[in-house]
Amino acid sequence: MLPAQQIDAVKAQTNIVRVIAERVSLRKSGASFVGLCPFHDEHTPSFHVTPGTGRAHCFGCQWDGDVFAYLQAAEKLSFPEAVRKVAALTGIALDNLPAPEAERLREENQLERRRAEAYCHAERKLLLELADELDWLRKLHRKADECITAGQKQELAWASLEFVAHQLPRTDAAYVIVAHS
Repeated sequence: MLPAQQIDAVKAQTNIVRVIAERVSLRKSGASFVGLCPFHDEHTPSFHVTPGTGRAHCFGCQWDGDVFAYLQAAEKLSFPEAVRKVAALTGIALDNLPAPEAERLREENQLERRRAEAYCHAERKLLLELADELDWLRKLHRKADECITAGQKQELAWASLEFVAHQLPRTDAAYVIVAHS
């Protein structure tokens, strides 16, 4: 990743007004520039760009950020891509910035990890719900013990186990729950 001092140097040498004015029509108003916000529809300018602070703020939608955040939002860039673009606009050479391919692979790995976590969470939730159903069936069996004969109990036990087994996803964890019932 790019060192913070290089990112700060790029930001310090960048004219935020020039970058934003490529997409937004700005007019001078006191110490800042104003224009229509690119992030929501409006008829009265509420998007303020302040070169002294290097920040932009919309009083309509409350968007706020620096030149990198603006490019990320306006052009759907990742942070490293936004830094690269600003550095190219200002003519600054960057060191140690990961290649776009490496950045893309890192993002894909993060996405795959989030998918796996979501799948595990959903499977855990399903197993907990099925465990609750199994507890309900056990209570039903206790009640049935009081009312039916031994042969009827065995038939009911097999039928309920088959029902639960068909409800569980086909994973080792599911068979463990049925086996320990």
